[in-house]
Amino acid sequence: MKTAYIAKQRQISFVKSHFSRQLEERLGLIEVQAPILSRVGDGTQDNLSGCEKAVQVKVKALPDASSKWCIHWRNGNVKPWAT
Repeated sequence: MKTAYIAKQRQISFVKSHFSRQLEERLGLIEVQAPILSRVGDGTQDNLSGCEKAVQVKVKALPDASSKWCIHWRNGNVKPWAT
């Protein structure tokens, strides 16, 4: 790789980590990263440059609509999920 490219990537990394540290120290904020899940065609992935490919997540369908889902809490409680 070109030395200039690596140097620029290091500078970008420094700026990102510096801002994260400062926001954490001064405002008590923490950085949270998670993927954006969106419906195809709703416009949230329109910022791709053309050489990138949008992330695709395959979700298995439920075998039948009457399947029940529950939330299992750490304290042992179970709550039915209303759909």
